[in-house]
Amino acid sequence: LLRLVGVVVVGFALLNFTAGLRLAGVGLPWAGGAAVVAAPAAAQIVDGVQALQTRQDADGYSPEAVTIYAGTPTRWTITSSTTATCAASLVVPDLDIFQRLNEGDNVIQLPAMRAGTLRYSCAMGMYGGEIRIVERPTGTTGQGSGG
Repeated sequence: LLRLVGVVVVGFALLNFTAGLRLAGVGLPWAGGAAVVAAPAAAQIVDGVQALQTRQDADGYSPEAVTIYAGTPTRWTITSSTTATCAASLVVPDLDIFQRLNEGDNVIQLPAMRAGTLRYSCAMGMYGGEIRIVERPTGTTGQGSGG
């Protein structure tokens, strides 16, 4: 019985360690990484701002990994279906964003950023995602249709 309890305690320690790293903005390949989403084929850019859509529910954020273009401000709309989960408390450490999501659409204005990865999570670090920021391919105008 003591061995079983020891294994359970070590398991909880690993879970908490992983959540702590996620809160610190460190991505781990074994900690629920999502499939890579390709660069936006036709970014929706209206008045110089690109649109990003994310859903938040009791299971976290969806999609967990998205891609936007560097150098363009972003209007990030997070549609929340429930506030009865820690996923309703959004943390984006690199931008000092700590926001409680309300049911419905929540809009966050992201500045123009350099290429890289922006990680976010819930306040407990249990659910998370990332925004991959890529350079715009040469030859694209950066103007999408409104919508």
